[in-house]
This record gives sequence, C-alpha cells and structure tokens, in this order.
Amino acid sequence: MFYKPFNLSIVNNTAQAAFALSVLTLFTLPAATAAESIVENEAEQKPALEISGKVMVDVRQADDLFLDDDFEDALLRRLDLTAEYTFSELWSAELQVAYDQLEEKIEVKDASIKSKYFSAFNVTVGQFKEPMGLEYLTSSTKVGAMERSMATNTFAPKRNAGIMLSDNQKRYTWAVGVFNNSEYIDFKQTAITARATYNKKFLLPFSQTDKFRLHLGLSATSRNQDPDDSIRINEDLELYGSNSIIESEKIDATDQSTTGLEFAFIAERVVLQGEYFNQKVTAAPDSSDLNSQYDGFYTQMTYTLTGEEMDYKNGKLGGIKPESDYGALSLVVRYGELNARDNYDGTEATSLYYGLNYTYSKHLRAQLGYQQADISGKNALLINQGSATSLRLQYSF
Repeated sequence: MFYKPFNLSIVNNTAQAAFALSVLTLFTLPAATAAESIVENEAEQKPALEISGKVMVDVRQADDLFLDDDFEDALLRRLDLTAEYTFSELWSAELQVAYDQLEEKIEVKDASIKSKYFSAFNVTVGQFKEPMGLEYLTSSTKVGAMERSMATNTFAPKRNAGIMLSDNQKRYTWAVGVFNNSEYIDFKQTAITARATYNKKFLLPFSQTDKFRLHLGLSATSRNQDPDDSIRINEDLELYGSNSIIESEKIDATDQSTTGLEFAFIAERVVLQGEYFNQKVTAAPDSSDLNSQYDGFYTQMTYTLTGEEMDYKNGKLGGIKPESDYGALSLVVRYGELNARDNYDGTEATSLYYGLNYTYSKHLRAQLGYQQADISGKNALLINQGSATSLRLQYSF
C-alpha cells in the first residue's frame, strides 16, 4: 500500500494523542471562558458517553492470483470499539481501538477532540482520517462493495496525527488540515490535505416531482517525504489479506502530491459514484531514481431492489435503512483500474466486482461478493488473471 495507516503500538499512538490534545488545549484555552457564556444562552447539554462497535467476519475462496502464504479462508475482518464523549455542545472527543487479526495486535485508530467554538469552522485535533475521497470517508459499515477500491486504498492517505479545520453546510463542505507524515512525530515530514464538496438536488428529466442529488468533490494532498525512507505502491487486488501484487518501482523521494476528483448521482434507488486519483512523486536529487506519476479510478453503481434511497449527509454517502421488517436488498457493480507503472517499471491492474447486500437492520448486514481481476506489466506474475468469492457477516451497535 502506498500510504500505510499507522501500524503503531498502543504506547506510540498514546504519545501522538497526548501531543494532539496538548496542541488543542493551547489553541483553545483563550476561548474557553467566552464559550461558556454562549452555552448559557442555549439549551444545556449534559455530558454523554456513547459506545459503538462493529464486528465483520469473512469467508472467501480465491484463485492463485490472490493467494500468498498468509491467506486466510476465514477471517475476522474488523473488530473495533469506539467511545464518543460529548462534553457540551461545543466539545466532543473520540477514541477508537481495533484488533487486527493478521497483525495479531490491538491498535488505536482514532484519538481526537473536536471543538465547535468558532462559528465559521470546526477544529479537530488528534489522530483521525485525513479528508480525502468519497469512498474512503464513507464508513466501512456502509460502503457498497466489501472492500474499498484499489485506487482509494492506494492514494487516500489514511489516518494520521494532525489538526484540521472544517465546515459542513447544506450545499457544500470543506476541510483542510496539516498532518504528520511519519511513523513518529516529525515536524520536518508534514502533509497538507484538503477536500471540498458541493451538492444540489435537481428535477429528473420528464418529471415534475422526482428529484436526484448531484455530488461533486475535489481533494488534494501534498506531502514531504524523508528520502531515506523509500516509497512504492504495494497493493492487493481489493481482497483484504491477499497477495499484494500491484507494485511500482521503489523511489527515494522528497515529496509527493495527489489530486482526487469525485462525483455521485443519487436518484431514489439508484446511486452512481466514481473517483479519479493522480499522483506525482518527486525523486531525491542525489538519487538515481526518476520522477514518477501514477493514477487510478473506479466507477460504481448501487441499485436497491427493495426501493430504499441511500442516505447522504455532510458530503458523505450513508447506508441504506430498511423500510420494512424484511430488510433491504441491493446490487452493487464496480469497475476499477490502478496504474502503478512508470519509467518502464511497475504493474497495472483492473478489477470488476459484483455484489449483493442484504441489510436486515442498522445492526445486521450480510454481503456476498464476486470479483475478477487481472494484472500486467514488468512486475506481473506468470498467473495474471483470477477471481475470488467472499461472504461477510456484519454486526454493529
């Protein structure tokens, strides 16, 4: 994977969280007294703790293209617990802890505090998702396919420690943040990531009442890189824990920049969405490596057989809420490409996914997925085509 999420010990994650909370305290202490006077004029909100979590269990069968020595036919895909504490209308905190079966460890994924003191924007400090990409920012319990696309997994910069300003309005959202771009706190390795979205409802053609929503988004990130830490794309074919066979050349780089475009078309039971990413990597001047450029995209259609409309809020797609006691049934088709090839090195990959999702309630969901994939390029294996079938049972609370 080109950008890896923090695979840190509890100690290291705690250090980052402590650093983040210290920054927030220094940033907002002068405003604390003024904030109290605002709250007095509003309905009092008592402190509240909300606990949530999710469990995902996968059973899958795959061709040799996907297999490696660590491949598991049955896998605990996700097991995490989230605590959200609301201090007042202006302050809240979140802590998410997850267990990774493949790595056999527990890690802190999110540890952040959010302030709504300023009327023009919110402030979030800690470790959390960087604001990039429609599919990446959609919760894993609500994405249409069982796994996010190759393009999203490769180019979205995942969770990092930082500070972010954001705002959500009816028609638009924006977010911009400064993040740490190293496994440990390093002010010389930083990243700036930003996202902006716009949405509006329109009348469907030949209709006086039926409307559709159009979502458009733009995101970008610019990241300083330590040239002593070589980077490369190393991604799997949208099957978690399978062989990471999509590879680029290894580059000693000084910086990298990525731009993403996104759209979504939501019309009653139909949702069309897609994203395109383009990344440029600048090689270190004293290395023999060359500058490189990579890109990827996906397009996806979700069709709800039982008629429900997908939720949409704050520039993100939500899940499907069943309107009957029998649950909701939806079909998903996604096609994606990833080009990790430049300077006569690296691989290219394509993937076609078909899925059937059954949502019984907001707590229970089952997914059945079938995908076909192939790779090509200098680093491609002798076996360059294959398919995989997966079944997932999901419980969230």
